[in-house]
Amino acid sequence: MQCRNTADTYGQVSILLHWLIAILVICMLIAGFVMEMDFMEDSDLGQTIKFYHVSTGFLILALMCLRLAWSLIGSLPDAAKGLSPLEAKTSKSVHWLLYALLIIMPISGYVMSASGGKEGEPLRILPFFKPEMVPNLIGRNHDLHEFGETVHLVLAWIIIVVVTLHIAAAIKHHCVEKNGVLARMIPSLGNKDGG
Repeated sequence: MQCRNTADTYGQVSILLHWLIAILVICMLIAGFVMEMDFMEDSDLGQTIKFYHVSTGFLILALMCLRLAWSLIGSLPDAAKGLSPLEAKTSKSVHWLLYALLIIMPISGYVMSASGGKEGEPLRILPFFKPEMVPNLIGRNHDLHEFGETVHLVLAWIIIVVVTLHIAAAIKHHCVEKNGVLARMIPSLGNKDGG
C-alpha cells in the first residue's frame, strides 16, 4: 500500500489520520459527557479529565488541519464503484461536513475555555509538551463563554449523529451491498469491487 491516495483508494497517511482522529473523537465525546456529570465537576478526577479533554481537542484540531491539507494537496479518491449518484454526493458532503465539524468543535472549546478563565491566565493544556503553551487570547467574557459552551454542546450532538450515520453507512455497504467501500479504509477487508 502506498502513502498517497489514488483515484481508487485511500493511502496509508489518510487511513492513519482517519482512524487516529476517529478514536480520539470517540474518546473525547465520552470524556466530555463524563466530566459534565454533577459528581465529577469539582473532583480531582473531573479536573484531570477536563485537562486531557482540552489538550486532546487541540491535538484533534492539529490533526484535522493536517488531514485537510493532505486531502487538498493529494486529492481524495473518486467515489467508490457501485454507489448511486445520490450516494456519491451524500458521501462527499458528509466527508466535508465531518471535516468542518471536527475543526470548528475544538475552536469552540478554546473559545469556551479561554473566555471562562481568569483574566490573563494562560490555558494549561498540552501535557504532552509543556503546560501553558497556548495563551489565552480572549480574556474573561461571560457572554462569549456561554455562547462557546452552547456551540460546543450542540456540535457534540451533531457529531454524534453524523458519525453514527457514517458508521451505519459503512456497515451497510460492507455487510449488505458488499461493494468494498469499507475496504478503502480497512484494506485488510479486501478491496472487492469498491475501488
